[in-house]
Order: sequence, then C-alpha cells, then structure tokens
Amino acid sequence: MAAGTRPSGSAPRVRTRHVLLTGAFVVGWSAGRPVAQPAPAAAPAPRRLEPVAPQHEAAAPRRRRMHSTRLKLGVAAALAAAFVTGAAFSSGPDAARAPLTDPIVAAREHAQAVKLAAAARIKLLRKLQLAGIGARRVGLPATAPKRVAPAVPFVSPPDARASALATYVQARGVGTILNGLDASRARLEQQVLDDPRVHIYPAGRGDVSSGRVDVRVLAIIEYLAQANGDVGVSCLISGHSLYVAGRPGVVSAHIYGRAVDISSVGGTSILGHQGPGTVTEKTIEQLLALPPSVEPVQVISLMSLGGPSFALADHYNHNPIGY
Repeated sequence: MAAGTRPSGSAPRVRTRHVLLTGAFVVGWSAGRPVAQPAPAAAPAPRRLEPVAPQHEAAAPRRRRMHSTRLKLGVAAALAAAFVTGAAFSSGPDAARAPLTDPIVAAREHAQAVKLAAAARIKLLRKLQLAGIGARRVGLPATAPKRVAPAVPFVSPPDARASALATYVQARGVGTILNGLDASRARLEQQVLDDPRVHIYPAGRGDVSSGRVDVRVLAIIEYLAQANGDVGVSCLISGHSLYVAGRPGVVSAHIYGRAVDISSVGGTSILGHQGPGTVTEKTIEQLLALPPSVEPVQVISLMSLGGPSFALADHYNHNPIGY
C-alpha cells in the first residue's frame, strides 16, 4: 500500500477493496454455518394406532435436503466472494471513504508515512550532493575567472578643468582663495624657500622670510614652478627702484611686495625667447587662465595677448607680474 499523508483531524481513508473483502468474508461465513431447523411442534395424541416407520428412515430425506441446501449455499457464497474480490481489485483507490480505521492505527500509519517520505528526501539530497561534488575539479576553480579591464580614470581636457575651476571659485565667492592663502601664509613662505624648483636671488629670499611678500605673489611663484618644473626669480622687493621706470612719482608695486620679475621658466631664459611659440607666450597664457580673484593685474613682456598683458620695449629679459 502506498504511503501517504492526510490532514490532521479528518476521517480515516477506507479503500473500496477493504469493504468488499469484508463483505465477501461475512457472506461466506454466514453461508457455511449449519442451518438450524425449528423444533417440531408437539403432535396430538393419535386417536388410533398406526404403524410408524423407523426414526432413522424418516430423518434420512430431511438430512439429504439439508446437505444439498448447504452445498448450494456454499457454492453460491464462493462465487459471490470471487466476484466481489475481483470487483474490489478492479475498482479505484478512492471509490469509497468510511471511518472504519481506528484513529490510533491511522495516526501510527501517518507517522510512518511521514518518516519514510523524510528518509527518501534525505537520500535524494545526498545523491545530488555527491553528484555535485564529483563534477567539481579538485584544486581548480569551477570556471575560469573573468578578466576585468582596469578602470581608466577620466581626465578632462585642460579647457574643461579651467572652466570647472573658474565656476567653482565663482560659486564659493571671490574672496575664497584669498582667505585660504592668507590663512596658510607661513606655510606658503616656507614652501617657496624650500622648493628646489624655485631659484631666488639671496636678497629676495630675505624678502620672503621677512613676511613682506604678498601671498598672491608667493602662490604665483609656486604655480609657475608646478606648471613648468622650474622658475627663476630676479627681483622681489630688494633691488628694485622706488618708482616705476619712466613714470616719476608712481611708486612701484615691488615696494609693497605685490610684484615679481620672472627671468626664466622651465630652465629657459626669457631673454631671447619672446614671440609666438616661445616660453614667454606659454607663461603669459598660463597666467591668463587663472581665476579672477588671483589673476594678475599686469603681465609685462614684449608681447600683448589681451587682458592684463601688455608690451613694453625695455622688458626684453624679464616678465614682471604685479597685483
């Protein structure tokens, strides 16, 4: 009989064949029992004496009839049982339901069916697990690792970076960079003095260490050194005249520490290198690309590229940058 489960509390499930077999058994048993004959009624006393046949001769026909009747009933019961049994085996398992099974027996059968189902499930899982382990390659990955191309960092073009920086500075306000430079004055002065890319004459180094040089000038020196790898400073405060050459009474920005003369950029002297495609043109373009808050107010050379840049004939060997 196939194992199965049924909901708790429901009537036990009775197979049709069980009912039919039970009925066949009852019919056969009933047919095989001896037929009880009713006791003969008391006969009235004979009025006259008549010859009576012997008792065994009178009972013989009756016994033969009883024997014949039992034989016929037995044959009929056997045929009925065979028919019922065949019908029981040919009928479906769900043809009848009746609460004929004892609840304790039904519960025991249900528990046994659940136990067998769980054992079958565990056995199947073990087979699948063993099959999976057997398919693996010992010591090697199941599949070859995919090669991932290294991420290439995005580098925006110079024009885009300059535009982004200008927008950022405008969003933060004009005084943002200046406030930051003022707050880091001491560190910036020491950075200029210790930077091997920056070449300053001895008196100019004293101007820096004295704290009289404008932080914007210090930042410009470091900016050109970073952009070109090397920068030469020929004049800060010390060594410059009080007034602007050719303009009597006009005090030079150098005196206030707000100007610097650049004599070389990237290891190339300004002298003899002015005009299109030269180091001087490159330096001026770098200065004009700065945000407005730190852009110089004057950049002098033999060239005029617009904005604060203009040309003076006597500035053939240096480029003054002033605020």
